[in-house]
Amino acid sequence: MITIASRWGRAAVLIAAALGIAVLGANLAHDTALPTVHLVAAKKPDPADQALRDRIVAAAKAELKDKSHNSEKGATKNCNYYSGKAGRGTPCGNGMRAQEWCADFARYVWDEAGAKTSGVNSLAASFRGYGRGHHTWRKGTSLKGVKPGDVVGYRLDDGNPDNDHVGVVTEVDLEHGTFSAISGNSGAGGEQVSLLEDKRPGDVRVSGFAAPVPTKAEKPAKSGTGGKTAEPTPKKTATPTTPEAPIEIVLPEPEAPAFRGATEGETP
Repeated sequence: MITIASRWGRAAVLIAAALGIAVLGANLAHDTALPTVHLVAAKKPDPADQALRDRIVAAAKAELKDKSHNSEKGATKNCNYYSGKAGRGTPCGNGMRAQEWCADFARYVWDEAGAKTSGVNSLAASFRGYGRGHHTWRKGTSLKGVKPGDVVGYRLDDGNPDNDHVGVVTEVDLEHGTFSAISGNSGAGGEQVSLLEDKRPGDVRVSGFAAPVPTKAEKPAKSGTGGKTAEPTPKKTATPTTPEAPIEIVLPEPEAPAFRGATEGETP
């Protein structure tokens, strides 16, 4: 026989069980919540910058091999092709001019490759000023961040401008801490375009490196458009979603006690 007390007891058990499930679910949701993860994309190399650097290295190597350009000509000291192209120095015949010309060589190579050269003149130290102006100057002997196509400056900080020198970096070996560079007004007697190969920056009194800046922003070629500008792809509009209705736990209502007339053995 079921008493009134037992019916209320059963209802209390059901309520306690429902509350227990709700509390457990809240705890599980709290404990298993995943931490927020912020993903940072790795910086991709700039294709336009790499293309410019490739052209610079190619131009420097071409000048190294060009016998019509790669050494002084005539009886006048420092009579060279590169100062003639810059229009600086004393005319010495055949369109050439005479003056110290390592900076004129480096400027010529950058200019041929499409790098911005405004602000660079016939002084080696002008490349340091260029780098500072464009925020691309790396002072010191560290090769970290140095790339082929940069211009290396030698002895720019010793207070003696007469021995300043610059060259075009053609190779960087971070594993061995060395670099190679092609420079003008160097080699035998300082009269040639020559290659300085596999040198440690500290051993050759490097002052720093200037990175080139392109004359204008280069846009990558578009493929599959036949030379025409591709139509922009319309942006997809997100379709609003209807939030799901919360799950409700419906508890059975306890049966109301039947207040019948008490019979033998029942207690109201």
